[in-house]
Amino acid sequence: MRALPLERALPSMTISRGLAVWIVLLLGSVVRPLVAQPDPFPPPVELSAEEDHRRLLDLLGISGLRPGPSGNPQAPDAANTDEANVPPYTLPDPLVTADGRPVTTAEAWWQIRRPEIVEAFDREVYGRVPEDVPAVRWEVVRIHREMQGPYPVLVKQLVGRVDNRAYPRIEVAIDLTVVTPAEAEGPVPAMLHLAWKWPEGWQPPPPREVPWQQQLLARGWGYAELIPTSVQADDGAGLTRGIIGLTNRGRPRDLDDWGALRAWAWGASRALDYLETDPDVDASQVGIEGLSRYGKAALVAMAYDPRFAVGFIGSSGAGGAKLLRRVFGEQVENLASPAEYHWFAGNFLRYAGPLTAHDLPVDAHALIALCAPRPVFISVGSPAVEGQWVDARGMFLAAVHAGPVYRLLGRSDLGTDTMPPIGTALLAGDLAFRQHHGGHTTGPNWPFFLDFAARYIEAGPLPEPWVGTWGTAVQLVEPHNRPPAPGLAGNTLRQVVRVSLGGERLRVRFSNAFGTAPLTLHAAHLAVSLGEGAIDPATDHPLTFGGVPGVTIPPGATVASDPLAFPLRPLSDVALTVHFGDVPADVTGHPGSRTTSYLAEGDAVTAPALPEAVRTDRWYVIAGIDVVAPEAAAVVTLGNSITDGRGSGTNRQNRWPDELARRLQADARTARVAVLNMGIGGNCVLRFCLGPSALERFERDVLGQNGVRWLIVLEGVNDIGTAEPDSAAAVARDLMAAYQTMIDRAHARGIRVYGATILPFGGSFYDAPEREAARQTVNDWIRTSGAFDAVIDFDAALRDPAQPTRLLPAADTGDHLHPNETGYRMMAEAVDLTLFTR
Repeated sequence: MRALPLERALPSMTISRGLAVWIVLLLGSVVRPLVAQPDPFPPPVELSAEEDHRRLLDLLGISGLRPGPSGNPQAPDAANTDEANVPPYTLPDPLVTADGRPVTTAEAWWQIRRPEIVEAFDREVYGRVPEDVPAVRWEVVRIHREMQGPYPVLVKQLVGRVDNRAYPRIEVAIDLTVVTPAEAEGPVPAMLHLAWKWPEGWQPPPPREVPWQQQLLARGWGYAELIPTSVQADDGAGLTRGIIGLTNRGRPRDLDDWGALRAWAWGASRALDYLETDPDVDASQVGIEGLSRYGKAALVAMAYDPRFAVGFIGSSGAGGAKLLRRVFGEQVENLASPAEYHWFAGNFLRYAGPLTAHDLPVDAHALIALCAPRPVFISVGSPAVEGQWVDARGMFLAAVHAGPVYRLLGRSDLGTDTMPPIGTALLAGDLAFRQHHGGHTTGPNWPFFLDFAARYIEAGPLPEPWVGTWGTAVQLVEPHNRPPAPGLAGNTLRQVVRVSLGGERLRVRFSNAFGTAPLTLHAAHLAVSLGEGAIDPATDHPLTFGGVPGVTIPPGATVASDPLAFPLRPLSDVALTVHFGDVPADVTGHPGSRTTSYLAEGDAVTAPALPEAVRTDRWYVIAGIDVVAPEAAAVVTLGNSITDGRGSGTNRQNRWPDELARRLQADARTARVAVLNMGIGGNCVLRFCLGPSALERFERDVLGQNGVRWLIVLEGVNDIGTAEPDSAAAVARDLMAAYQTMIDRAHARGIRVYGATILPFGGSFYDAPEREAARQTVNDWIRTSGAFDAVIDFDAALRDPAQPTRLLPAADTGDHLHPNETGYRMMAEAVDLTLFTR
């Protein structure tokens, strides 16, 4: 209701001028105090790390700290890395109480000594978690299915919102992702990984070994990834924000308040709270893993939260598993500097000022002891690669000195106090240690950790033995190869593929790897193909995705259908029919299908025939078919247009990998070997030509395929043929280095790699003396270097004896670069089938 003027609101009253003034003054006296009230939620105090660091020193009455040594070995003040220069030190005994009494029983440990150690870490090192930390409410913001390498998974993306009603100026939203095997029959064990938040648009280089996520999935485990910086910023200026700032209402810390390490560990415990509610996770079997500063946080979380079942602590160094009293590598003075002090309580700064590390009431061995009797694996890299800063021996010795607590509690220690040679794993006890040959990573130690953890964790049934029976290398479809009118959106596409291996259960993989928007499949069916776009209706089966007929595939993702009971015959043709919903403008597919697909308007997903369909010799969005095939394995053929089959017949399925599949099936010794053709026309090894380079797509098209045991590499002719003559020799050198990279990565997965020599191209548009010399250089290296597990000499099989730089006329399409159908058959016949019986 609109407010009335005062004289109209009080019509029966006569208001004198003096009375009106009095009323105005009265109202002013009521309103003014309300306006002048102090803000109940003043903004957070803004301090730089240097300012906050100075504030803590003032509170401690310290004028300055000792400078820490340099991590640069060439600096005048370089950290000590010589064992001969480590001075003697004495560690506090974890089995002697603060008043000097020995701890000889488990009861005394739990009731007396362990609380003393916790109090010392709270007060002097990591800080106290306030009693009134607000609660966290977890929200699942997205659930979807995707492929992680060969494993279909269920992905949940969550936000943990911290109650900020007591101080609304700070919001804390914890970033957590939970991934579990999509086909698990019940809750699975999981590892909680403290993950780095990479800058927008930047990703770390792919690991040389199998990604740790896939190693977990291969054993039937799941995993969760927590972003610690979503809990608390990793800098001193952020201490008045994040969870620490929220609990302090934006005010700076007291001297024994928690630092970032303890806050990150608190965040890990809150993630575990959620996992206890997730029906797909066995929360009694959740481990924790972190690297570097997150290795420190993982160890702190393991020490303080007894619910974590196992710890994998990677290169945690000082402030983590390294003994602080050991004068080697990073020192207390470095930790107390403005760059790192925020990890710790304010009181910790005293040990770089008037006190030293020798005055600490605890050290890293006591932190490891707090994890007892639960298993802990200490991981570190090579000093030649990772450097000496983290002090591998200091972490080993901390585990040694935690051993008495493990023994008191009925567990076993490392089994030795002599540091093992690099690469030697100590796995027999409940404490484990291994120094790998790599750098600042846990990657090479994941298989050893999982073997260690398997003694304590009961994983569910291992995934079914899926093996790829058909696959194609997907790419971003160029504009001239996009689907013809009427387009895919809202319409039906039937695509035919020939499988190599048979089976009784299968699943189909669909890809939106290059899409920039979601791809929706309303329905998808699989049936035996009768040719010309017709199917056998008696064999038509709908595919499902998580029990429903359709699926929306996010940009960049691949999904697999649910397993389908289907009697699949070897070397048979099957039709995949899809009714599309929304389709992104950037379509994922494979233009060089050499197989006709049929595009019909509307929903014709169950139609026995599609006589009015538009024909196109392209594949779109299909990526692979896997079968359950015990004792079977696959060979991947990685290549360019020669492997993709340019020059073979459309719908004749007579590329050289097809001819190889027929030979393998006809031989009883190799009938359980599938062939996966990962050729892309115009592809290069070293750079983008057509489709991602072979190096770039190696993870997806080789390591990401199911059941791969062998790899044939026939790539490089486009790199050489498009090189400027004066750079051809350099390209040859780069190709050899690239092959070695592929070999190393495949060998890390147990895959044997066979090098195929590059075919002649004399007389083609690639022909030039410098390029021919480069081809000969590469082929000589393939034949003689010993880098490959075996050599398949396609060059020798197809070159013209009269003109060795040219293809045999009978094998040449006429462009003097691509073999014809006869040439592809000759290539397949040049492959020794015993290569696939090893």
